[in-house]
Amino acid sequence: MRRLSIVIAAFAIGFAVMPMATAADNMLEAEIEGFGFPNYDEGDVAARCPEGFGWIYNTLGGGEMTTAEYTGGFEAMGQHCSRWISHPPTDPDQFYRGRVEAGMVTLYTPEGDLVVHYRGMFKFQGDLSLEPPEFAARLTLVYRIDGDSSTGVFAGASGVGLMKGVDKLEAGVPSFLNMMHGPIHFED
Repeated sequence: MRRLSIVIAAFAIGFAVMPMATAADNMLEAEIEGFGFPNYDEGDVAARCPEGFGWIYNTLGGGEMTTAEYTGGFEAMGQHCSRWISHPPTDPDQFYRGRVEAGMVTLYTPEGDLVVHYRGMFKFQGDLSLEPPEFAARLTLVYRIDGDSSTGVFAGASGVGLMKGVDKLEAGVPSFLNMMHGPIHFED
Protein backbone atom coordinates (compact mmCIF):
# COMPACT_ATOMS: atom_id res chain seq x y z
CA MET A 1 0.00 0.00 0.00
CA ARG A 2 2.90 2.32 0.74
CA ARG A 3 4.26 1.80 -2.79
CA LEU A 4 0.85 2.67 -4.32
CA SER A 5 0.72 5.85 -2.19
CA ILE A 6 4.16 6.84 -3.45
CA VAL A 7 3.13 6.21 -7.08
CA ILE A 8 -0.06 8.27 -6.67
CA ALA A 9 1.91 11.10 -5.01
CA ALA A 10 4.42 11.06 -7.89
CA PHE A 11 1.59 11.36 -10.44
CA ALA A 12 0.05 14.24 -8.46
CA ILE A 13 3.36 16.10 -8.38
CA GLY A 14 3.87 15.43 -12.09
CA PHE A 15 0.43 16.86 -12.92
CA ALA A 16 1.07 19.93 -10.76
CA VAL A 17 4.33 20.90 -12.48
CA MET A 18 3.26 20.03 -16.05
CA PRO A 19 3.41 23.05 -18.39
CA MET A 20 -0.05 24.44 -19.13
CA ALA A 21 0.25 24.05 -22.94
CA THR A 22 1.15 20.38 -22.55
CA ALA A 23 -1.70 19.85 -20.10
CA ALA A 24 -4.26 21.43 -22.42
CA ASP A 25 -3.09 19.73 -25.63
CA ASN A 26 -2.17 16.26 -24.42
CA MET A 27 -4.74 15.31 -21.79
CA LEU A 28 -7.18 12.43 -21.69
CA GLU A 29 -10.41 13.20 -19.85
CA ALA A 30 -13.01 10.44 -19.78
CA GLU A 31 -16.17 9.60 -17.87
CA ILE A 32 -17.22 5.95 -17.94
CA GLU A 33 -20.50 4.69 -16.53
CA GLY A 34 -22.20 1.34 -16.63
CA PHE A 35 -22.56 -1.76 -14.52
CA GLY A 36 -20.33 -4.48 -13.15
CA PHE A 37 -20.69 -8.07 -12.09
CA PRO A 38 -18.30 -10.42 -10.24
CA ASN A 39 -17.08 -13.84 -11.32
CA TYR A 40 -16.12 -16.02 -8.33
CA ASP A 41 -15.33 -19.17 -10.35
CA GLU A 42 -12.08 -20.48 -8.81
CA GLY A 43 -10.80 -21.87 -12.13
CA ASP A 44 -11.39 -18.56 -13.95
CA VAL A 45 -9.76 -16.59 -11.12
CA ALA A 46 -6.72 -18.92 -11.04
CA ALA A 47 -6.29 -18.63 -14.84
CA ARG A 48 -6.69 -14.83 -14.97
CA CYS A 49 -5.45 -13.38 -11.66
CA PRO A 50 -2.29 -13.24 -9.56
CA GLU A 51 -2.24 -15.63 -6.60
CA GLY A 52 -4.37 -14.59 -3.62
CA PHE A 53 -7.14 -12.81 -5.54
CA GLY A 54 -10.73 -13.81 -4.86
CA TRP A 55 -12.77 -12.73 -7.86
CA ILE A 56 -12.79 -11.18 -11.32
CA TYR A 57 -14.89 -8.04 -11.70
CA ASN A 58 -16.32 -7.51 -15.20
CA THR A 59 -17.59 -4.13 -16.41
CA LEU A 60 -19.72 -2.96 -19.34
CA GLY A 61 -20.59 0.63 -20.11
CA GLY A 62 -19.83 3.70 -22.12
CA GLY A 63 -19.18 7.37 -21.87
CA GLU A 64 -17.52 10.44 -23.31
CA MET A 65 -13.86 11.31 -23.72
CA THR A 66 -11.79 14.29 -24.78
CA THR A 67 -8.30 14.06 -26.30
CA ALA A 68 -6.36 16.03 -28.92
CA GLU A 69 -7.08 13.31 -31.53
CA TYR A 70 -10.62 12.21 -30.63
CA THR A 71 -13.51 13.74 -28.72
CA GLY A 72 -16.79 11.91 -28.44
CA GLY A 73 -18.55 8.83 -27.21
CA PHE A 74 -17.33 5.30 -26.66
CA GLU A 75 -18.46 1.89 -25.49
CA ALA A 76 -16.34 0.18 -22.82
CA MET A 77 -15.65 -3.35 -21.67
CA GLY A 78 -13.21 -4.35 -18.98
CA GLN A 79 -12.27 -6.58 -16.10
CA HIS A 80 -9.91 -6.74 -13.16
CA CYS A 81 -8.90 -9.01 -10.30
CA SER A 82 -10.01 -8.09 -6.76
CA ARG A 83 -9.27 -9.23 -3.22
CA TRP A 84 -9.74 -8.10 0.35
CA ILE A 85 -6.61 -6.75 2.01
CA SER A 86 -7.32 -8.30 5.41
CA HIS A 87 -10.66 -10.14 5.44
CA PRO A 88 -14.12 -9.93 3.83
CA PRO A 89 -16.62 -7.44 5.32
CA THR A 90 -18.49 -8.57 8.42
CA ASP A 91 -19.88 -5.27 9.77
CA PRO A 92 -21.95 -3.07 7.43
CA ASP A 93 -21.06 0.04 9.46
CA GLN A 94 -17.30 -0.39 8.92
CA PHE A 95 -15.08 0.33 5.91
CA TYR A 96 -12.98 -2.46 4.39
CA ARG A 97 -10.09 -2.08 1.99
CA GLY A 98 -9.37 -4.13 -1.07
CA ARG A 99 -6.85 -4.36 -3.88
CA VAL A 100 -7.35 -4.27 -7.66
CA GLU A 101 -4.73 -5.82 -9.98
CA ALA A 102 -4.41 -6.89 -13.61
CA GLY A 103 -7.14 -4.50 -14.73
CA MET A 104 -7.81 -3.82 -18.39
CA VAL A 105 -10.50 -1.75 -20.06
CA THR A 106 -10.99 -1.09 -23.77
CA LEU A 107 -12.76 2.08 -24.92
CA TYR A 108 -14.28 1.41 -28.37
CA THR A 109 -14.67 4.54 -30.55
CA PRO A 110 -15.40 5.09 -34.26
CA GLU A 111 -11.78 6.33 -34.62
CA GLY A 112 -10.11 3.33 -32.93
CA ASP A 113 -9.90 1.45 -29.66
CA LEU A 114 -8.02 2.74 -26.61
CA VAL A 115 -6.67 -0.04 -24.35
CA VAL A 116 -5.83 0.87 -20.76
CA HIS A 117 -4.28 -1.27 -17.98
CA TYR A 118 -4.86 -0.35 -14.32
CA ARG A 119 -4.41 -1.32 -10.68
CA GLY A 120 -5.08 0.23 -7.30
CA MET A 121 -7.21 0.11 -4.18
CA PHE A 122 -10.85 0.25 -3.16
CA LYS A 123 -12.66 1.23 0.04
CA PHE A 124 -15.84 -0.79 0.61
CA GLN A 125 -18.85 -0.35 2.87
CA GLY A 126 -21.97 -2.44 2.65
CA ASP A 127 -24.22 -5.18 3.90
CA LEU A 128 -23.44 -8.54 2.28
CA SER A 129 -26.03 -10.36 4.41
CA LEU A 130 -28.88 -8.91 2.32
CA GLU A 131 -30.12 -10.62 -0.84
CA PRO A 132 -29.20 -8.92 -3.07
CA PRO A 133 -26.41 -7.22 -1.10
CA GLU A 134 -26.09 -3.44 -0.87
CA PHE A 135 -22.74 -1.68 -1.00
CA ALA A 136 -20.67 1.22 -2.27
CA ALA A 137 -16.98 0.93 -3.15
CA ARG A 138 -14.74 3.91 -3.87
CA LEU A 139 -11.85 3.12 -6.21
CA THR A 140 -8.53 4.89 -6.69
CA LEU A 141 -6.65 3.40 -9.62
CA VAL A 142 -3.48 4.20 -11.54
CA TYR A 143 -3.72 3.47 -15.27
CA ARG A 144 -1.30 3.08 -18.18
CA ILE A 145 -2.26 3.44 -21.84
CA ASP A 146 -1.29 0.39 -23.93
CA GLY A 147 -0.43 1.88 -27.32
CA ASP A 148 0.69 -1.48 -28.70
CA SER A 149 -2.79 -2.99 -28.24
CA SER A 150 -4.71 0.20 -29.09
CA THR A 151 -5.90 0.79 -32.67
CA GLY A 152 -6.75 3.65 -35.06
CA VAL A 153 -5.84 7.11 -33.77
CA PHE A 154 -4.82 5.50 -30.45
CA ALA A 155 -2.25 3.10 -31.97
CA GLY A 156 1.11 3.84 -30.36
CA ALA A 157 -0.39 6.24 -27.79
CA SER A 158 1.18 6.42 -24.35
CA GLY A 159 0.45 7.97 -20.99
CA VAL A 160 -0.34 7.33 -17.36
CA GLY A 161 -3.03 8.80 -15.18
CA LEU A 162 -5.48 8.44 -12.35
CA MET A 163 -8.93 6.83 -12.47
CA LYS A 164 -11.31 7.44 -9.58
CA GLY A 165 -14.72 5.93 -9.30
CA VAL A 166 -17.67 4.65 -7.33
CA ASP A 167 -19.13 1.19 -7.77
CA LYS A 168 -22.55 0.49 -6.17
CA LEU A 169 -25.20 -2.13 -5.77
CA GLU A 170 -28.39 -0.47 -4.50
CA ALA A 171 -31.92 -1.93 -4.62
CA GLY A 172 -30.55 -4.79 -6.72
CA VAL A 173 -29.18 -2.46 -9.42
CA PRO A 174 -25.41 -2.48 -10.08
CA SER A 175 -23.76 0.69 -11.36
CA PHE A 176 -20.38 2.40 -11.56
CA LEU A 177 -19.04 5.81 -12.54
CA ASN A 178 -15.31 6.29 -13.20
CA MET A 179 -13.40 9.43 -14.13
CA MET A 180 -10.07 9.17 -15.97
CA HIS A 181 -7.57 12.03 -16.04
CA GLY A 182 -4.02 12.08 -17.29
CA PRO A 183 -1.65 12.91 -20.12
CA ILE A 184 -1.90 11.10 -23.46
CA HIS A 185 0.75 11.30 -26.14
CA PHE A 186 0.05 10.26 -29.71
CA GLU A 187 2.60 8.84 -32.15
CA ASP A 188 3.57 11.32 -34.86
